[in-house]
Amino acid sequence: MPIGAIDIRVQHQAVYLEKMSLEYEQKLDFLLTEIIQTEQTYVEDLEVIIYDYMRPAEEEGIGCRSIKNEDFVKTVFSNIEDVHYFAFYLAEQLEEWSPNVGQCFVNLKPEFDVYIEYCTNFKVALEYLEKARKRHSEVDEWLSEQQKASGKALGLETYLLKPLQRLLKYPLLLKQLLKYVSHSSSDYAAIASAHADIQAC
Repeated sequence: MPIGAIDIRVQHQAVYLEKMSLEYEQKLDFLLTEIIQTEQTYVEDLEVIIYDYMRPAEEEGIGCRSIKNEDFVKTVFSNIEDVHYFAFYLAEQLEEWSPNVGQCFVNLKPEFDVYIEYCTNFKVALEYLEKARKRHSEVDEWLSEQQKASGKALGLETYLLKPLQRLLKYPLLLKQLLKYVSHSSSDYAAIASAHADIQAC
């Protein structure tokens, strides 16, 4: 093969690799932005639960004499405030650590235990809500009123599902990151470790 042809081939390969590198960098930036922004949105969803439902139930009651407000709050909302506190802190830390989000997840690994109590109680919470709605019209009316006051199209049950959905989303996002982070990057090992840890939750 003539030397000139080899040079052209090398140049084409260099251009191709540069283009691929740029595409990977753009996809990585997009993913990092998605992780941070969706965490912030998730925090806002948790605040709907707390401020549009839980706080009113605690302060004003649910208007049903057959159900104690404190029992309703404890059963339905579990440790949602702890989950919210952690999610809020995680959102801040992700922004601070970006683009090295893998290390952020590794550092906060023990804090993910906050989801254990919530996930354990979730089924009980939904069953409790379903029975309360059917047996006591006051509860159904109260929930409808709170949803209307919140201005949200989705009801409480949908929002209560958000923590479980988010917990399942973390491994998927981290797996995507592994595709676009260089193996030589200092954060690659951290992302791989975080992915394995969270997947085991």
